[in-house]
Amino acid sequence: MAQAEEQKGTEAEPKKKGKSKLIIIIVVAVVVLSAGTAAGLLLIPHGEEPVESGLDAGLPEQAGPRILLEPFVVNLSDTEISRYLKMTMEVELKNEEAAEKLEHTTTQVRDSMMLLLSSKTYADIKPVSGKIQLKDEIVKRINEILGKPLVVQVYFTEFLVQP
Repeated sequence: MAQAEEQKGTEAEPKKKGKSKLIIIIVVAVVVLSAGTAAGLLLIPHGEEPVESGLDAGLPEQAGPRILLEPFVVNLSDTEISRYLKMTMEVELKNEEAAEKLEHTTTQVRDSMMLLLSSKTYADIKPVSGKIQLKDEIVKRINEILGKPLVVQVYFTEFLVQP
């Protein structure tokens, strides 16, 4: 009988150790979760308006319709060597009416772009400043064809020059 009582005593000790480990784990988990919640509440600003990132700053609220024009392939006007330019662009317009007007004048726009692009030399369009100037000239020419300043921006989607 004494042995039976000793066995009961030794069986009770592992149960106590297991329960104490479980309690410690639960307490540690509660402390960690509480600390995380408190840090989140204290460090994250509430009630303030979100700050615009630098990437979004300066972009228009809503972009107008865009029309992708067929690629242009032209000879550049370099005299020493024959070079080709392949350019694709997307035209952003102010509204849908302007987009419809551009679609109806695509032939005139393509003709004007071919003349403009073929008048350029490699030296004209090689630097970034030359490409920016070309974009400005394209906007001006398309607006002249449309009769009003309806073009917001021109985006080059492909710009390849045969060296």
